[in-house]
Amino acid sequence: RDLGVSDPICQREHSRRAQARQSPHCSGCVLTAKLIAVPREFEESFGAMLEYTNVSSAILMESNSAAPFDTEGYLRRQASLIDGALEVQLARYPGESQTLFEALRYGVFSGGKRIRPILTLAAGEIFRADAKHVLPFACAVELIHAYSLIHDDLPALDNDELRRGKPTAHKVYGEGMALLAGDALLTEAFRIMADAQS
Repeated sequence: RDLGVSDPICQREHSRRAQARQSPHCSGCVLTAKLIAVPREFEESFGAMLEYTNVSSAILMESNSAAPFDTEGYLRRQASLIDGALEVQLARYPGESQTLFEALRYGVFSGGKRIRPILTLAAGEIFRADAKHVLPFACAVELIHAYSLIHDDLPALDNDELRRGKPTAHKVYGEGMALLAGDALLTEAFRIMADAQS
């Protein structure tokens, strides 16, 4: 099996072995081959998991040539679903007109693609989970992502002034309020996940 020779040490060893007319596979390649080999136990375990969840490899690899999958449409629909759910979650607080809640919404509804929560929902689809049970966790993932961006933009870290073409939260609401907004989003994410368990 040709593993390719990208490692400089392997390249030198292969060159030396070729000149000496020895086996072309150095110890590094043999070790790599062992590392990428899938143990039989793992294959059996994974097969049992697929059988348990009623997901067969045929379903996972299935492609419908008559109707190609509309990736862009799927992403738009799922992003809309997630935006609606996030609106419900963040509109539950009576003080939503206060500066903190404005900063929360500014961080969440700033034009993100919602890739992380869409992947969360897609993982649920693979295992035939009910979307309503997965959606709270998808929202929580997006809130954690929004929190990380707000804090990442702060002067003490990246000190960014723009995010997705708009002024960053600390530029609009001040550093202290942006810090609180990020903390609140992280806390809210855990509240959503905890509520979903009850």
